[in-house]
Amino acid sequence: MLVMMENWKDLLAFNRSERRGVWILLVIIFVLTGINVLVGNQSGKNNPVKMTRLMTESRKEFDRFRSARQPEGRYQVKNRQGKDSLFFFDPNTLDTSGWVLLGLSEKQAAVIRGYTRKGGRFRTREDLKKSFVISERFYQKVEPWIRISMEVSTVSPAGHPAVKTPQVICINTADTTQLKRLRGIGTVLASRIVSYRNSLGGFHTVEQLQEVYGLAPEVLQQNRDRLSISQPDLRIININETPERELASHPYISKKLAWIISTIRSEGRILSREDLINRIPSGIPVPENLWPYLTF
Repeated sequence: MLVMMENWKDLLAFNRSERRGVWILLVIIFVLTGINVLVGNQSGKNNPVKMTRLMTESRKEFDRFRSARQPEGRYQVKNRQGKDSLFFFDPNTLDTSGWVLLGLSEKQAAVIRGYTRKGGRFRTREDLKKSFVISERFYQKVEPWIRISMEVSTVSPAGHPAVKTPQVICINTADTTQLKRLRGIGTVLASRIVSYRNSLGGFHTVEQLQEVYGLAPEVLQQNRDRLSISQPDLRIININETPERELASHPYISKKLAWIISTIRSEGRILSREDLINRIPSGIPVPENLWPYLTF
């Protein structure tokens, strides 16, 4: 008898895999029962119309989820309307993807690029408003970021081709395409220059290019006569109102200096450059290039 009982216990015992299979089977039964209850009508009979509607809605939800998971395409950034979509640009050289990044549609960007490729020029900021694809609202948004640099050509005697002088590039308006025309500057360095310019809020001297990582001093010397800074419109920082974190994001302001400035102004408004220098503890350096970016 004892032996028979042990044999029955062996027959009723489940190993781990079998127990997992039982749980999965129970879950399937529970889900199927729930679906039957959801799609059933009040009389307890299945409602094909309701079932079809639920399946259609589930499919739509799946499609929306799949769309949300799609990687962002080249031109999807046009839906971003925050300050990250704004940057210094020359409307005569900006490519289609750049216009889309600023907020235009692909068709609108194609119209402007078609105009510039055929020899059209925007000689002033206001000229951009003359394009029928540019709305007043869009123009007001991008107007402070427009930087137009003009290429100068010499007049040759009749019968001879015009000789174009080397283009002088304004480092506050040039895009990566223009910067790559300089000797010793490729795609990587051009991108670094634009990125550093945006983080600074514009250059106020050509010599600031020496601060760009990887740009050798001899490269700056070779191109010195082709560089200008004719439009030094800088992004100014109000030292009494700018949050500490935003102060620390500027390349010339360390986290420690930002904290010190925040502490000083909490004790009383900073009135001038001299006032700030007098109130900063000795031994804390303030970069000389920082001053043109500050207002009190």
